[in-house]
Amino acid sequence: MRKNMKRILALGLTGLLTAGLLTGSVEYAGHTFAVDAMAASVSSTEKVKTSESGGLDKDDVSKQETVYVNTDAAGQVKDVVVSDWLKNSGINGTVKDVSDLTDIENVKGDEKFTQSGDSLTWNTGDKDIYYQGKTDKDLPVSMNITYKLDGKETAPKDLIGKSGKLEMTIKYTNHSKQTISLGGKQTDIYTPFMMVTGMILPVDKFENVTIDNGTLVSEGDNDVVVAYGFPGLAESLDLDNLDFGDDMDIDTSKISDKITDTVTIKADVKDFEMNSAYTVATNQLFNELDFDKIDDMDDFTDKIDDLTDASSQLVNGSKKLHEGTEKLSDSFSEYADAVKTAKDGVGTLKKGAGTLKNGIVSYTKGTDKLLNGVTTYVKGAKTLSQGVQAYTTGTSQLVDAIGQLRTATKDLPAQYEKLGNGVDTYVASVNKLLAKDNMDQMTAGTKSLKDGIGQLDDGLGQAQQGVASLNAAANKLKKTDELDQCVAGLEAMAKQYEAAAAAGDASAKQAAAALQGAIQYIQGGEQVADAVDAATNGKSDGDADKNGQADLAVALATMKAATDKTATGQNLYTGAASLETAAGTMSGYASQLRDSSKALTDGNAQMKAGVTQLSDSINQMNTAAGTLTDNNKALNDGASGLIKNASTITKGAKKLTGNSSKLRKGAVQLQQGTGTLFAGMTKLVNATGAVSDGISSLNDGASTLESGMNEFDKQGISKIADAVTEMLDSADDLNDRLSKISSISGDYTSFSGNADGMDGSVKFIMATEELTADED
Repeated sequence: MRKNMKRILALGLTGLLTAGLLTGSVEYAGHTFAVDAMAASVSSTEKVKTSESGGLDKDDVSKQETVYVNTDAAGQVKDVVVSDWLKNSGINGTVKDVSDLTDIENVKGDEKFTQSGDSLTWNTGDKDIYYQGKTDKDLPVSMNITYKLDGKETAPKDLIGKSGKLEMTIKYTNHSKQTISLGGKQTDIYTPFMMVTGMILPVDKFENVTIDNGTLVSEGDNDVVVAYGFPGLAESLDLDNLDFGDDMDIDTSKISDKITDTVTIKADVKDFEMNSAYTVATNQLFNELDFDKIDDMDDFTDKIDDLTDASSQLVNGSKKLHEGTEKLSDSFSEYADAVKTAKDGVGTLKKGAGTLKNGIVSYTKGTDKLLNGVTTYVKGAKTLSQGVQAYTTGTSQLVDAIGQLRTATKDLPAQYEKLGNGVDTYVASVNKLLAKDNMDQMTAGTKSLKDGIGQLDDGLGQAQQGVASLNAAANKLKKTDELDQCVAGLEAMAKQYEAAAAAGDASAKQAAAALQGAIQYIQGGEQVADAVDAATNGKSDGDADKNGQADLAVALATMKAATDKTATGQNLYTGAASLETAAGTMSGYASQLRDSSKALTDGNAQMKAGVTQLSDSINQMNTAAGTLTDNNKALNDGASGLIKNASTITKGAKKLTGNSSKLRKGAVQLQQGTGTLFAGMTKLVNATGAVSDGISSLNDGASTLESGMNEFDKQGISKIADAVTEMLDSADDLNDRLSKISSISGDYTSFSGNADGMDGSVKFIMATEELTADED
């Protein structure tokens, strides 16, 4: 749009200066042939576009029409003369034409024509045809000029000779429109005419001249004023109703101001007089603009959708990660407490196992002594009494030891029950906490996080390419062939008038000054391209882009650095990759821990059964020991009787001592196992502190990641996606309108009529009457 607007303004000024101002003060009504000749001369120097570019083909017959309108000082039409040039009409000998003009006459030859209604047939021979005629039908465009002196509206002729503050308002009006269907609605689209008015104001009568929509060139004794307007274009574009979204700050009023249909000129006047003002109206500028080749934006919107989806996945993944770490942190606190309780229980078990071992050793030693005593008893009756005495003494000691053993092991089953429950709770918590599904979900989540950041990085790379393309396009706009051709044409014409001015021709001097002003105005258009370049070149350009803060390329580079997949330092992507690696390692350790929990559960079950059996045996031994000491006296009394039963006693003693070895080995193994278990529990308790700290840090990081991703999605990706979507929707509507405008402009090729299949072009030149003292 900006490039097209630049071309419209540049070419419009050229049309004005070549077809209007340069006619000077030639008497319009009495010199139509001279004006026609000038128009033909100007047209011959203009570059004729080929049909491939949408213009006139250099080898086909075409009609180039100029409508000359004489108006009063307020812009009201007085008479109209139309001049037509049938270009290349001599290539066929005859040419068919259509015209609704009256009083048609050949103004540059003797070629004749025949007429039937509006149909004309010219016998051209080998020459082009130049003819003119009159019409009284309504023009497609008009203008109205109002004058105020010192704030009061004043009739034009009443201004002559007056002094004060002058305000002159030119209102252009477009009467040519079509009603078409656009977006499902019936819409009025105007033929896009550009109207340019030029006037020369002597500085001895006009001072402090200003214009709100045009340009002013001060040269010597005159100020050259060039005003322009686009009547109906603002309504056709409907810029005020374009919606680019809340996050896109695009001030369409700045564009609307440039396509206004009203111009205000102010000045301090003295002894007011004013020569004729000339206005050119043409739609040809719009025929050269191709709005049907704007690139399709579907791929871009697809990328925006991909970017939004990836951001949503990142937000969901970070939320799930945070929820998982919170559960891990809460469960691990309970697990750590259970491990500490288990350690205390194992410590108690270790002490009890040591006491049990000592008691069993004492017990087995006693049974050994008992066996020896029985053997001695059996071997010699003489020592029976001594043996019985020693036996009874030993049994007393045995009873005491058994009592001590029972006391020491009385609470062992309950203590181990607590320990066993703690071990079961620990195993269940570990299996639940480190379940394969949880580990797999955590690993998949970290991978999705990293992949999402990678997709984001790819999207930012594409965005950077888009900005680079925009910058390249802006650089191309800085200087175009069309501008060079316009400037070259104006400079050539300026040299011609400068030569005449050097010879003392005041009108030529004025025209040369106007041409130089137009050249400067055209060249000023490059500033627009410079501004775009400053905002997208990735460098600091001072105030042009707020020292780089408003540079789009710089902003994208900053975001790209945060997600760069090839970065070697720390950024969002490498952090996610590290998190993915850590999750895989943690999953492996969790598998090992789950595998080891079964052995611990099985051992705990065996220990429970063994401790219960051991406690029952000790209770039985304690009961039996009481009975044993109760019979000591009877044993002593019946020593002689025992001798008789020596064989039986020996067998019983051997049975009693037969399991002593196993009992001692079991006690040793129990003590060693509880020692190993206690050492392991100690290491486990010490390790839980470090694991708890790590889980706490992981939870804090996950919380920060979740908050950051929500903010990034809400304030960054969502706003970008919404803004781009709204902008593209509005751009599609604008593109449709521009295409319709261009199509309607292409359809308007003649004011008086045109034969089927014949290309054409038309422009309107309006001349206002002079306001001078001689006419008062």
